[in-house]
Amino acid sequence: MAGVSVLALRGTFQSGVAAGLTRRYELMLDRRPVSITVDNGQLGIPAGGPGDDGPGGADAALSTTPALFLGLLLGQIR
Repeated sequence: MAGVSVLALRGTFQSGVAAGLTRRYELMLDRRPVSITVDNGQLGIPAGGPGDDGPGGADAALSTTPALFLGLLLGQIR
C-alpha cells in the first residue's frame, strides 16, 4: 500500500503550484521512511529511503498509514 501512496503523490503533485519552492520532507508510511524533495517545483522521491542526513534534516515530517495518506491526497479526508 505504501507504493500506491507514493505513486498517488507523484500523480497528484502540481509542479506549477510548487514553482520556486525548495524543501525536503520525511514521510513515514507504516514506519517505512520515504524522503521527498521539492526543488524549484520539481518532485523527487529517491529510491532507498531517507538521505544521509536522516529525518533531522527534513523541513517537515509526517508519520501515518498509507491508507490515511492516500485519503488525504485524494481529498477523501479533510
